[in-house]
Formats: sequence, C-alpha cells, structure tokens
Amino acid sequence: MVLDVFAFAKATHFFQQYAFEGMEPFTMIVFENGKLYEFRWDEKDKRIKTLDPGQAHLWASSTLYPQLMQDKRQGWFKEWLPQELTPTMNDVLDFHQNAGEGDPENDLIMNRKNKVCTTSITSIEKVNGQVNMQFLDLLQSKTIAKQIHLSNEPLAAH
Repeated sequence: MVLDVFAFAKATHFFQQYAFEGMEPFTMIVFENGKLYEFRWDEKDKRIKTLDPGQAHLWASSTLYPQLMQDKRQGWFKEWLPQELTPTMNDVLDFHQNAGEGDPENDLIMNRKNKVCTTSITSIEKVNGQVNMQFLDLLQSKTIAKQIHLSNEPLAAH
C-alpha cells in the first residue's frame, strides 16, 4: 500500500481515493510541498490532519498503546523537547533509546516478554541538500549510517 502512494499526483488524493477496506489500522506521515500531513485509518474511518511542519511531533501506535500510555509518551517528549531547543539527530536518537520510566512494557524501547519489542530505530534528517540516515538494529546491536546528496530534480513527475 505504501508504494501505491506514488501512483497519485498528490498524497492527499491517495488518501481520499484509495480503498483501505480490509487493512489493519495505521498512521502515515507525509511531507509534501512544504505541508505535513497525518493520515489515519482505523479499519472503519480515515482522517486527514494537516500539521505544523515547524513544530516537533511524536506518534505512538494506537494498536500497541492505550490512550493513557500514548499521553504519557507525549509527556516525556514535551519534557525533553524544551531542553533541546535545536535537537540534533543524535539528541533525538538518545531520546528514543532512553525515554521512559524503566518499564520495558511501555518505554520507547519496548519489550513485552520477548514477544513484541522494538527491533530498530531509524532517524532521518535533511540538512543543506543532503539527507542523513541512521538505522539502529537493536537485535544485532549495530548501526548503519548513510548519506544521500539531493539534486534539484523532482523525485517523480506528474
């Protein structure tokens, strides 16, 4: 389904026209032409929300975390964010690896009896026409870092 987004001229068209029936709930975040969108599908209804791209945002899986735990995670994020006025990629990775209360069932690095757990963290930042990506494989204890230099050419023509 994610690759099907590219068959549409705009991500909003995809979300308005695509048949999501039979799919599990999901949240998709899309940044397109300077706008940030949050798309949600809950197996019945779809919702599109425009977000401020100049603000920091945090999401938690609604299928893994009840609303109370999602609110707690938002609280951790809001407490951390003012301390890091301009967080670097390493700051964000550190937050993702260490935020929580020491509860492996619900911390950002989650482990529920080795049945459901956080397996990786991916962080992407764009700086001066370059995309930096770090992938932390938590199962293999290794990190992969890549850099992509962007040109002024569009990724797709419609």
